[in-house]
Amino acid sequence: MIENGQQLGDYEIITSIGAGGMGQVYVGEHVHLRKKYAVKVLPAALASDHGFVSRFYDEARVMAELRHRCIVQVVNMGQHEGVYFLVMDFVTGPNGEPLSLDGYLRDQPDQRLPEQQARDWSIQIAEALAHAHEAGVVHRDLKPANVLIDPDNNVRLTDFGLAKAIGDEFIRSQIHTSMNQSLGAGRTIVGDQRPDVDDSMDVASTQQHSSSASILGTYDYMSPEQRGELPGVEVGPYSDVYSFGLMLYRLLTGKRLTGMAKPPSKRVKGLHPAWDDVVATCLEEDVADRFESAKALLDALRELDRKPSTGTRAETGTHETKVADLSDEERERRIAELLDALREKPDRNTQKNIRSKLRRLGHQGGLRGDSHIEVGGADGDSAIEFAIGMKFNLIEPGEFMMGSPMGERGRSRDETQHWVRITKRFYMGVTPVTVGQYEAITGSTTGSRNVSKDEPATAVSWTDAVTFCEKLSERTGMTCRLPTETEWEYACRARTKTPYSCGDQTALRQVAWYKDTSNVMRLRVGQRTPNDWGIHDMHGCVEEWCSDWFGESAHGGDDPTGPVEGTSRVVRGGSASRPAIECRSAYRNKFVPDYKNSRVGFRVVVEA
Repeated sequence: MIENGQQLGDYEIITSIGAGGMGQVYVGEHVHLRKKYAVKVLPAALASDHGFVSRFYDEARVMAELRHRCIVQVVNMGQHEGVYFLVMDFVTGPNGEPLSLDGYLRDQPDQRLPEQQARDWSIQIAEALAHAHEAGVVHRDLKPANVLIDPDNNVRLTDFGLAKAIGDEFIRSQIHTSMNQSLGAGRTIVGDQRPDVDDSMDVASTQQHSSSASILGTYDYMSPEQRGELPGVEVGPYSDVYSFGLMLYRLLTGKRLTGMAKPPSKRVKGLHPAWDDVVATCLEEDVADRFESAKALLDALRELDRKPSTGTRAETGTHETKVADLSDEERERRIAELLDALREKPDRNTQKNIRSKLRRLGHQGGLRGDSHIEVGGADGDSAIEFAIGMKFNLIEPGEFMMGSPMGERGRSRDETQHWVRITKRFYMGVTPVTVGQYEAITGSTTGSRNVSKDEPATAVSWTDAVTFCEKLSERTGMTCRLPTETEWEYACRARTKTPYSCGDQTALRQVAWYKDTSNVMRLRVGQRTPNDWGIHDMHGCVEEWCSDWFGESAHGGDDPTGPVEGTSRVVRGGSASRPAIECRSAYRNKFVPDYKNSRVGFRVVVEA
């Protein structure tokens, strides 16, 4: 702890104005110029890290070269008796005291900004990001706490590149420690309601905030690749774009985005629906589907600024608008080019990018042209695929222990263990049925609020799901149906005996959309790591209807199908809004057959 009156280089410390996971911030006065600055003292633990020392000087030089009206200027850096520090402009708010965007939001009645103010400030933040990205600098810690409000009521972004200088390993260790401390204190650290943990600004708060609060604020606004959820994807400008989307959602709604959240215009009455597409594009899981740069994001925000407040979705200036402007000829030409590129069998990332572009062009049929179904392919009869993009993997017969053992965390008494034998092969849907697939087969929309064709079809009753399967059978000439509860758990486990097909809960983030990971606007299927049998989204995403009536315990033996009658049907798998323990392989739930909910969908089995 630095004492008031202590001198660091040419700066005399006056008072502390904030603490965070990335250091302590003080007001300091230059001993010769008699001018006040913000002095950020970095964590003492880093001083012994030779890698940090090198990064610190490299990144500090880069930060000092960033000069923009919406960026807090770094004016000096130094080391004094083993203490490393950065010196920045001392920014105060309209009342003469330091004020962060985080603090400002907390003082608002609904903890959000009026639409015009959100538009103006988001444009200023995007301008700062675009300037930095053009200089090759990624912020890496974009959040309301790192946005300061100046005397003219404009916003200025601070701490550019500081996260890189400090290092990912140190930040993750701080997050891990802070989470353990918060959990040990009985706190809730995920979700909209978190009164005991905020985004406390290191520089701009007049209170003494805890470092755990600040570092957890950092975690709340991290992109999936920063959290380590997208193996092989490096941090880049698109990471800042994702964090911007999370921050923008909070500015517009006053809420942190968690689970299958409503779009901003559905949460705040009268808000322009164009915001929904800007936020959703920022928050795409695949980095290639986000705005390609902060400049592209800035252009979208400026375009939105020119739109009347009563615009419709078709008027939003997003990807859909651009596609709608294409002639039929041009659209077909682009689709043909993309399909030719797919036939060349490029690497996996390139395939994902191509398929994403095909989806934007409204093409759902892959390489299958007008045919209803394609069976086999490179894998022989190990997989089948329908022209509407439905894929199925072959599940071979076998035995397994259904249910959960005594002592498994979250276990319910209706999960009694028993041996079950699957005697017949079947094809299991690789993902839940999507909105686009549901509409293609039934000719009608679901009751869900989803707008993207590759989101899971939700708000579908058990009866609706059965009707879909019947129509799909007619179209394909194959027997399509809902899985039995036994088939569902067998395919989910993929011969594992652990609570999740990936092992324990520590690995679940790679596999599942659930309460702790699903801060996305568009919950697209097939984006998480599949199980060993190539099946996606069995844990979390949406709860899935099974064919069985619900019994107090599932039946054992050969190919069991549950009770012969009942009042409720089985659902399995948990959902994106539910905690991890409700996404276990053995977790059971039930609803009456005509029940519809935004977290309930289904997947299809095809008999072999």
